[in-house]
Amino acid sequence: MEDDDGFFGSQETTEHEPDVATRKQTRQSQAAAAKVAIAEAYGNPNEGETKEELLQRCIGIVEEMLPFVADKDKFTRAVVRFIDPPGIHRTPAEWRTIFPLYPTTEDGYALAYDPDDAEGYTSALDKYGVVVVQVLSHQECDDTAAAMFEDFNNAPPGPKKRCNVDQNDPNTWHSDNWPSGSKFLSRGPALHPQAFKTRANPNIYKVFKNIWNEERLNVTVDNWGVCRGAKNLKMRDPETGETRLVDQPKWTSALKPHWDYNPWLYVDEMEDGFQVGYQGLVALTDQHADCGAHSTLPGCTKFMKTWSEEHACAFSVRHTRHSYKPKKDDPIAKYMQKIPLKKGAMVIWSWGQLHANHISTSPDIRLHQYIRMFPAQEVNKLYCEHDKYSPQRVLPKLASSGEFDQTKYEFTPFQLKLLGFKRWGDDGP
Repeated sequence: MEDDDGFFGSQETTEHEPDVATRKQTRQSQAAAAKVAIAEAYGNPNEGETKEELLQRCIGIVEEMLPFVADKDKFTRAVVRFIDPPGIHRTPAEWRTIFPLYPTTEDGYALAYDPDDAEGYTSALDKYGVVVVQVLSHQECDDTAAAMFEDFNNAPPGPKKRCNVDQNDPNTWHSDNWPSGSKFLSRGPALHPQAFKTRANPNIYKVFKNIWNEERLNVTVDNWGVCRGAKNLKMRDPETGETRLVDQPKWTSALKPHWDYNPWLYVDEMEDGFQVGYQGLVALTDQHADCGAHSTLPGCTKFMKTWSEEHACAFSVRHTRHSYKPKKDDPIAKYMQKIPLKKGAMVIWSWGQLHANHISTSPDIRLHQYIRMFPAQEVNKLYCEHDKYSPQRVLPKLASSGEFDQTKYEFTPFQLKLLGFKRWGDDGP
């Protein structure tokens, strides 16, 4: 909660009043007493009292105990944000109405829109907080996946590396031969020329242009994504050389439901008119429900204001942009839905979307590239300042460390604009 002084109005004094420091101390003591009274009232609503009636009763406490507070409504709302409200019970049917299932096809994959169907996927994104669009051809996926493993195999080898990593051979996936200690991400941003080519794919640009209703965009310089298969893997027995089916449970791990953006701050900023933005990944292989697929809570963004009012703001995040996990007993997690992706499909989700991924119960490897776009620096500099994978933040650091040399790439004018090296409007894409 912001400092109470912001609510107390003018601090001017006269010769007949106590000095400012004494008056400030007195008002802070009064504010502390009022917060206790508000907490007591908010935690014990009257029978049949609605949430708005309860809030108005708390505002009445402020009016009585703190007449000097300039904005009593704002002060009260700031206080109750950090108080656990009384529990609210909803039936499964009510929850399902709040969180409608994202549509799927007969083969079990998430419905993917055509990149030219702007009305379809923007409406779906608004309704569900997540949408899937088919953006890459199979050949483009294969070229990008090949570039990923070229990057992996050209990286400085670890002390125990035995051979190159082959996406089709689980015998090469052992941890001491794996290019990263992370189970999900590559060691650093993907810098292969093909990775930059995929970032500038016309379909991906078209989709984000329509979502943002803005042509001047920047693109993130983010990671490769890879999750090894972990069950029923065809592997050679080191002693006999025979192939057998093996499970590797240490190769997989689930990401629990979480927001990558402080949910209370998300609500505040959206209500202030700031569109927080979107995340995205492109599937380079079929990502069926058993290979650790992305999962989400359809309809989450439309419920965020209500959720934030029904849960006390965590002091661990307050006004920061830190990620946050709902409590284990929060019923919303039961309504998470897996989003299986066809090869070449891109899933885009709001920063306000609760999401996760499941453990792999399949032998299939899961490959993707993380990509998102946002208004360019000349449109709104906040996006490139806040996004840790914005090109303005990533590329200068990599250049200073010697990992990125722009002169070694043949970037097109369009790519230069997406990467922030050139301003939009200098010439056509």
